[in-house]
This record gives sequence, C-alpha cells and structure tokens, in this order.
Amino acid sequence: MSTPRVLSNKRPWRPQSLRTRLLLATSITLALTLGLTGWALTRYFAQHVRAELAHESTQTLNQLTALLSVDAQGRASIATQRLLDPRWTRPYSGLYWQVNDPSHRTTLRSRSLWDETLRLPHDALDRGVVHQHLMPGPNQQTVLVVERGVTLDDHPQDIWRLMVAVDTQAMEQSIHAFERFTIAALLLLMGLLVAAAWLQVRVGLAPLGSLQQA
Repeated sequence: MSTPRVLSNKRPWRPQSLRTRLLLATSITLALTLGLTGWALTRYFAQHVRAELAHESTQTLNQLTALLSVDAQGRASIATQRLLDPRWTRPYSGLYWQVNDPSHRTTLRSRSLWDETLRLPHDALDRGVVHQHLMPGPNQQTVLVVERGVTLDDHPQDIWRLMVAVDTQAMEQSIHAFERFTIAALLLLMGLLVAAAWLQVRVGLAPLGSLQQA
C-alpha cells in the first residue's frame, strides 16, 4: 500500500516589504550596470596601453632599421652611437634589439641582452611587414617583441630579421593599478547610489505608511 504524498504549500521566499523589493531590485541593477562598466573600462585601458607600447616599439624598430647597413662582404652593422637611450647598454634593462642574418643566426645584439639572445619562432617574414610576439625574455622577463624583415637592394633575396623587445612589467603594473582604482571607485559609487536609493524609497513610500496606520 503506497503512502500518499503531501503536497507542500510553501512558496519560494521573496521579500514582503515593498521597500525591500525596490531596494533589492535597485541594488541588483546597479551591481550589473557598474560591473559591466568596470569590465569595459579596464579592458579598454589594457588594450590602449598595449597598443601604445606596440606603437612605441615599432617607432624604435623604424629607427633601428634606418641604422642598419651591410658591407660588400655581407657583414651587418648598426650605428649604435645614434641610439641615445642608456637602456640599450645596461644589462637586462628591459629594452633590447637584435639582428639575425638571412640564415637565422644572431649577428648583432644590444649590450642590454648581455649573454642572451631573443629566440623567436621561425615565422615567414614578408618585406617590411611588422610582426609582434609576447614571449619569455632575458632574466625571466616577459617581453613584447616587434620584428621586421628587411632586404637590401644589392641582395633582394636575403631577408635580415630586425627585432626590438620591451619588458612588459611596467605596462602590466599600470594595468593592475588601474583595475584596482576602478574597482574601488565603482564600489564607492555603488554604495552612494544604494544609499541614495534607500533614502528616495523611504521618503517616497512615507505617505503609504501614514495611509496604512489610518
């Protein structure tokens, strides 16, 4: 003999007070809106900072390209006296350059690389096209590398590989600092807006309280 089931009359909990419902709905809406705003702001800032770093590195690569020369014996040289940034000569400074010959051997590099080299993937480089790589660098750094394939008029079939690398630590610190500031500012703004909403609901519903007492 089966036991009859007792149907529960319990309903899902929801706040009975109109004031509580309004405040809860307002808080959820504010949290979603400000959360999406914070995500969009931090994402845009990160993209902007990374694009600026890539642009500055490309400008440095252009300068390096203009200083490259190859003699009749096929030996490359860079007029390093025209590279004025002291980071080029300080070991592991976070700013590096390197030149690979057409056979992918490193022939020239900045003193800042010390005894290390930049080991990039052997991707196909078209003349003048700039490629970007985010990869491990010297001294356990993470570097953004911009590179370009360069050909000379005397040997158009040979592609020299020029690259500039920049440590991304300062960029990532700026991004994280902006994220922390944005989160703190939006949390403060949300607290003020919720307080204002509570005050508005309290004042707006005060006549209903008087009517209920009557």
